[in-house]
Amino acid sequence: MPLVVFFILLVIVLSAAFAGLKAAPWVPTRKKEISRVLALAGLKPNNVFFDLGCGDGRLVIAAAKQGAVARGVEISLLPFLAAWLRLKLLENKTSGSKIIFGDLMKTDLSGADVVFVFLLPKVYLQLKQKFSKELKKGTKVITHVWPIEGWTPIKIDKPANQSGLFLYEM
Repeated sequence: MPLVVFFILLVIVLSAAFAGLKAAPWVPTRKKEISRVLALAGLKPNNVFFDLGCGDGRLVIAAAKQGAVARGVEISLLPFLAAWLRLKLLENKTSGSKIIFGDLMKTDLSGADVVFVFLLPKVYLQLKQKFSKELKKGTKVITHVWPIEGWTPIKIDKPANQSGLFLYEM
C-alpha cells in the first residue's frame, strides 16, 4: 500500500512541476479579482468563456453562475481534480460547463467569446499566434498581471495595490 501512495504522490508532484514549467505554477485568482475579470468580460447568457490554466476552477464556476458556457483547461492533476469535483458538486448552477484535463495549446478556442489567462509572460508569446489563428473577430482576451507583448489593450483595470487586468479584443 505505501508504494501505491508513493506513486500517486509522485504523479501529483510531477504533474504540478510539469504545469509550472510549461505554463505557470498554480496561483489562485482571488475573489476580488474574479469580480473584476467578470466585469471586464461583460458576459452575456450563453457566451463561451475559457479559463486557460483554470486551477481549482473558481473563475469557471463564477462565469457559469452568470450564465456563460464556461470551460476550464488544466494540465496539473490535483487542481484539475479539485476543479472537476467543484463543478460536479455545483452542477445545477453550472449546467453545460466543464473542466478539461489537457494542454491549453492543444485546446480548440474557435468558439470562445471570452478567454482568460493568468500564466507566465513567455506563454503569452506562444498564445498570441494561437489566438490570431483561432479566435474570431470580437473575441475578448483578458490577461492577469502581465500584458501581451506587442498588443495594445483596449482597457486596463489596475486599482491601487492590486494586480492589473488587461483587456484585448480580436
